[in-house]
Amino acid sequence: MPALTAGKPNSMGQEVMAILTITRVDTLDNQTLDIELSNGSLILFNLRPLLDEDPAYACLRAEALLPRPRTDGKSIFWPGGPRLALGEIMTLLNRQGSI
Repeated sequence: MPALTAGKPNSMGQEVMAILTITRVDTLDNQTLDIELSNGSLILFNLRPLLDEDPAYACLRAEALLPRPRTDGKSIFWPGGPRLALGEIMTLLNRQGSI
């Protein structure tokens, strides 16, 4: 999957593509992730559909509280659990928006 990019103007007003990374992730409640990107954008990501439908997230469903995820800049992950790449997050957000 290609890296996600965001256009930023350089000193000459030309758009330069910069690679987006995840700088911070936290849980807001038992189903919502608060994700901050390197360009300052914030994403509130509803994890409920994955928790309900994706077998890879069964280990998180069993928890009373959603464990705090970690990030390596390219993805969000839970040690010993699932990993969600930034590109996958964007794809899922687009699907949710078209429903």
